[in-house]
Amino acid sequence: MAAVIGIIKLLELSHQHGTIIDDILAFDSALFLASRLFSYLSVRTPRDIARLEHAADLQFPLGMAVIVASGFLLLYALGSV
Repeated sequence: MAAVIGIIKLLELSHQHGTIIDDILAFDSALFLASRLFSYLSVRTPRDIARLEHAADLQFPLGMAVIVASGFLLLYALGSV
């Protein structure tokens, strides 16, 4: 994700597009972090294993969808430069 932010800064996208994509990627990083945390806790915690696994299983594909959406936004922003 740092590479995408570097590309945004290097290409000097319009401030609006760059800021939106940066914010989306920051949110996406938080989703992936939460997914990893829930996955780790499901392995280490003897209680609520199914609930933690379910939370991790929901957040990971959501994070993947968000990163794909930010990729499309980046392509749109590059096309409008």
